[in-house]
Amino acid sequence: MCLDRHDLLAKILAAKYELEVCEDRNKTRLLGNLNSLLDQAIGERNLSRSELLEALRDRMAEYRKARRRPECPWGSV
Repeated sequence: MCLDRHDLLAKILAAKYELEVCEDRNKTRLLGNLNSLLDQAIGERNLSRSELLEALRDRMAEYRKARRRPECPWGSV
């Protein structure tokens, strides 16, 4: 499966978030999924998974903030 960079980034952020908030019994499966996505993004580059995650740290923080923000069905009041 070949994803474009934007789709792959979105999938990495979602997978990292799911791993952070999952129940312990799901961690192994979700870590495997995240590592697979990271490996796809790295490809042949001389970069480690941790280096890629570090490079995405600010985007991950924004993603967490957006996911945890309570939704208001009526918009801002």
